Amino acid sequence: MAMRADAATQPAPDQKNAKPSPAKAKVLGDVTVTAQNRTQQMEQVPMALQIVTAQQIDTLAATDLSKMSIFVPGLFVDGEHPTQPHYSLRGLTANDFGVGTDSPVAVFVDGVYAARTGGALLAFNDINRIEVLKGPQGTLFGRNAAGGAISIVTNEPTDKFEGKAVVRFGNEGSRYENALVNIPLNKDMALRISVLDNQSDGWITNQTNGQHYGKTDDWGSRIVYRWNITPDTRVLLSWDHERLNQPPAVGMGLIALSNDTNQRPPFPANPATFINPFTAPLYNDAAYGAESRRFNASTLTIDHSFAWGGFTSITAWRGFDFCNNLFNKRYVEVINNDSTTVFGTPFATVTPPRTWGVELRTKF
Repeated sequence: MAMRADAATQPAPDQKNAKPSPAKAKVLGDVTVTAQNRTQQMEQVPMALQIVTAQQIDTLAATDLSKMSIFVPGLFVDGEHPTQPHYSLRGLTANDFGVGTDSPVAVFVDGVYAARTGGALLAFNDINRIEVLKGPQGTLFGRNAAGGAISIVTNEPTDKFEGKAVVRFGNEGSRYENALVNIPLNKDMALRISVLDNQSDGWITNQTNGQHYGKTDDWGSRIVYRWNITPDTRVLLSWDHERLNQPPAVGMGLIALSNDTNQRPPFPANPATFINPFTAPLYNDAAYGAESRRFNASTLTIDHSFAWGGFTSITAWRGFDFCNNLFNKRYVEVINNDSTTVFGTPFATVTPPRTWGVELRTKF
């Protein structure tokens, strides 16, 4: 039976020599996008566009944009500090981070602009697809899209009951879980709830106080309610929450020093005597350093179809707080800026204001 099956699958001699059909080569499949704020086939969008599907995100086990940027040509997301990421698309980037500074790569979640770059590096939660638009997108996405735009589209409630759970384990105590449930309430209403939890124990221990560094502590949830008021009118109300609380990035010197706090590192440094950070013990005197982020958002979307086109209203509220450590607590630094026995620099808590946004769209 195995031999017959193999023989049946062998191509005929004419098929081996047949040339590929140009018509079949142009078939891209049914790929629907909203890159121009309207539903279109991907091949109809006249711009440099790349789609990352939910299946690709699961295959890569990507938890946020910084974990998948290397798979999108031209895109780089530096997520070393999750509260202060840097975005670069086709070489356009901004390295500073402040209240009045936004990245030239605009990030949108369900059509709502993520006003702070730290708020744009949230954990993926029930994602449908990610659309990466390269090149200036100021016409549709505003002046902050000089380098391009990243549009994250989440899943909406459906008319069928659905349940899903994913559990992953890795080294250094890594564990990731997410779960979702889709509940049809009646023929016109549905509710979708999803949660995620991403944890790890860290890869190095501070010998000074026993604290683990390199840890991950991220938790999020999402609730979406859909109501089809009429066959032509749809209402979506969503609520998102994310909480991150973990130690800061590891700060380790490469040059061994003695117990004399007044000793200066040798100059010029000898690379042959550098400490290997993967095997050397960590002695960090940065007291109670922390990296935390709290994000809350609510979005109300109303769609109505007319004979001549459609109308969409998006009303959104965003609240995003983050800090790099608390008052009178320190990060480790390379130089002793405050002339004490502690090599550290105090950082203040940064709390951006809450934002409201209303966008009205019409299409013909």
